[in-house]
Amino acid sequence: MSLATIVSSGVKHDYLAEAEALKVEAFKFMENDELDKAHERLVKAIDIYRRFKGQEARISLCLYELSISYFNQRDLNAVQDILKDMEHLSHAYPRNPSVLYDYYSVLGAYGH
Repeated sequence: MSLATIVSSGVKHDYLAEAEALKVEAFKFMENDELDKAHERLVKAIDIYRRFKGQEARISLCLYELSISYFNQRDLNAVQDILKDMEHLSHAYPRNPSVLYDYYSVLGAYGH
């Protein structure tokens, strides 16, 4: 099924609802220190959001949450990888304040 078929058939809403549910699950797993499960759900949510236009702020939020989790684990290599994704997103959407805020927040924390 092509993306055009997905969007025109009304399935877009179902995919976005799935991504939102994955994000909620991820936050619950983070609260319970089940970080592998949380990270897995955030990555899946990002993959879904990337299929649709206009989801850059949601992608950015997921990347931000991943980076904070990796900061807490002191895994700076993972943070560096996420920063690359955030940088690409910020270049693609230079006028989106949410994307820029998330990117520069993580970049500032990483730099210190």
